[in-house]
Amino acid sequence: MTKIFNYRGRLILGLIILAELFSIFTFYVPAFNNAAVVIIATLFLVLTFYRLDYGVLLLLTELFIGSKGYLFYFESGGLQISLRIIFWLIVLSVWFGQFLAQWLKEKKFPWSEKFPYLKASLALLFFILFGFVQGWLRGHDFNNLFFDFNGWLYFFLLLPLYQAFIVSDKRREAWEILRQIFILTLVWLSVKTLILFYFFTHNAPSILPDIYRWLRLSGLAEVTPAPGGFWRVFFQSHVFLLLAAPFLILPLDGAKKEGRVWIFRLLLVLCFAGVIISMSRSFWLALAVLLLFLAIFIWQGRGIKAAFRATWQWVLALVISLLLILAIAKFPWPTPSGSFNLSVFADRANIAQDESAISSRWALLDSLKEELKQNPILGQGFGALVTYKSSDPRIAETTADKMQTTYAFEWGWLDVWLKIGLGGLLAYLYLLFIITKSSWRSNPAIGLSLLALMVANIFTPYANHPLGITWIMLMMLLAWDYKLDKK
Repeated sequence: MTKIFNYRGRLILGLIILAELFSIFTFYVPAFNNAAVVIIATLFLVLTFYRLDYGVLLLLTELFIGSKGYLFYFESGGLQISLRIIFWLIVLSVWFGQFLAQWLKEKKFPWSEKFPYLKASLALLFFILFGFVQGWLRGHDFNNLFFDFNGWLYFFLLLPLYQAFIVSDKRREAWEILRQIFILTLVWLSVKTLILFYFFTHNAPSILPDIYRWLRLSGLAEVTPAPGGFWRVFFQSHVFLLLAAPFLILPLDGAKKEGRVWIFRLLLVLCFAGVIISMSRSFWLALAVLLLFLAIFIWQGRGIKAAFRATWQWVLALVISLLLILAIAKFPWPTPSGSFNLSVFADRANIAQDESAISSRWALLDSLKEELKQNPILGQGFGALVTYKSSDPRIAETTADKMQTTYAFEWGWLDVWLKIGLGGLLAYLYLLFIITKSSWRSNPAIGLSLLALMVANIFTPYANHPLGITWIMLMMLLAWDYKLDKK
């Protein structure tokens, strides 16, 4: 832990906190927002020119904490360009310029190492591009087509990521800094979630409206009330608290030998607390499946007694997380806003209840099935629309028949199937399979984290979102990095 919170770690954590405080400042002074984006983008461009791997690491830091990527954004004529898009453009442009210059100078292709996931990646790329062309030929609205497709463009970051973490002679340093950044962002996401949970469960009227508006405008979080004075605090970036779990659980034996087991357990409790407060059924299901497969993995490797011991440790971590949440909600100063009790989680887990979000999701599923029947093999391309009856109160306020038409769906894998066809869906799943298979002996946490992502993507789309796509690319490169170390 001393290495995590060394001078560099304290600097990274300080910059993360400063960035969020600076974002709040631009919320109060909107006129400064564009200037802030220009300043940050300029500094980022200089840093990326100086060292591409530094630019890549800063881009990943923003992605880990930024949820939708609008912590800062440039706005002109009603058009908003997020800082995440700007970082993406800069990193790709600098990488391409440096790559091309090296190719022309040396008169040979700069990358000599054979990439084991190249064929599977190219197959997926083919179907993604096919989905775009098909959407264009079908005459889908261009705005819908582009905004449905643009998240997939994040896959092109695999090129500069490959340069930074595989090809570069400083790749070991890049991996070490990334590990430090990721642990620090886990701590920050968890602590920030607990702080926001405290504010909202204690009804601080002087600051809550502004905090709520800032969270919504920046796309960082969704905060909604729940029965008994509980508040749901959900970040899209909470997915990383889920995906980190196997990396925190599996090293515990090695950590015991070095006396560092408490560090992993503390991080695990914080991650569990964030996942619980998110009240995301998708995350809860993915966590349950993940822990089940972890128990099976330990059982096969070390016997049933070891599996039972490990299971009780996870149960204890979950209980401590719940007690921590309860203690924060019941903290007597200022007076808590409700009579919160743990039954709210049981109610949330009940998918049979008549809740607008659940009703809308099942209604969407029926409509998606009908659309898939029209062209199950080739799909309908990006920008394809589905109309269904929504139970969302916001939709009821704007439409008389409660019908909603959209190209963005909660059912993640069905979304992939509809947009890029059955072949694209199978190509995507095959890519995830071979990453898991190739890394299973060297680092099974890679495959288990991908399993959690696949389960979460059933109900909440991450496989077509920069957060999930970036995680898949990092796991791909981490699996290959282990192979290179063996060589």
